[in-house]
Amino acid sequence: MTLAYMTDTITKEDKKSLIDKLKRIEGRIRGISGMVDDDRSVEDIMIQITASYEALRMVMKMLIKTHMQDSMSKGLISTNQDKRDETYEKLLNDIFKYVR
Repeated sequence: MTLAYMTDTITKEDKKSLIDKLKRIEGRIRGISGMVDDDRSVEDIMIQITASYEALRMVMKMLIKTHMQDSMSKGLISTNQDKRDETYEKLLNDIFKYVR
């Protein structure tokens, strides 16, 4: 179920931060590919993969925070009980879907 009134808003500052982080991750992934091509040690490659994974987790945390803030400000504080319930269920489903 898609909520027509739910649109997450990422501020300009957060958007810039997210894009910067994603560009660094992209560069790191290209670097990992180069490390494999250059026959670098498996341990060195695993370290870089772990760092990339953690960087992606940080991006996900920022997005989850934005999503939760939007859900609270646009739905959970609504005076319409059906809207609150729907928003609450969607938020829970999203959290369980994307956070593992």
